[in-house]
Amino acid sequence: MSVDIFKYHDWVLETEKAQTEKLYEKVSLSGAESCKCGNCKYFISLRESIYPEEVKNLFKKLGIDINKEVEVCDVGDGENEYIFWWWWFHFIGEIIKGDDCSIPLPKGGRTVDLLQIDEVFSIGFTQNISLTFFKEQQGLIQIELMTKIPRNPVTKTNNE
Repeated sequence: MSVDIFKYHDWVLETEKAQTEKLYEKVSLSGAESCKCGNCKYFISLRESIYPEEVKNLFKKLGIDINKEVEVCDVGDGENEYIFWWWWFHFIGEIIKGDDCSIPLPKGGRTVDLLQIDEVFSIGFTQNISLTFFKEQQGLIQIELMTKIPRNPVTKTNNE
């Protein structure tokens, strides 16, 4: 088993790239592809253009298949020009240095504190694992992502 350690912004990450790649090879459909709503179809159509190059390069280092996000959530009131998207992936590894982006709230639940990569894209890493494709959660790190995308001119709400 080969372990790689590298720095990404304020984090130092350890990854078992080959093991992560093997896990993603077993995933047949992403969260967005398994959903039939208009917003998920819209997300899929924009998937290649959503990611900054540095995030695409990061995913290659981690062994993550960028087309197999676990879940995609659109956040917003349906009246704005943009839709805010939140989604996540997992990799086998460890956060050696850097803050965990998952922050417990005083009355329960959690929020996230993400690093702004550009004017619309943010990222963070957490050991607090949500829904995942993988049976074994021990040793997984979750990557939280958020962006805003112009609203699909055809789909006005998540329910249509």
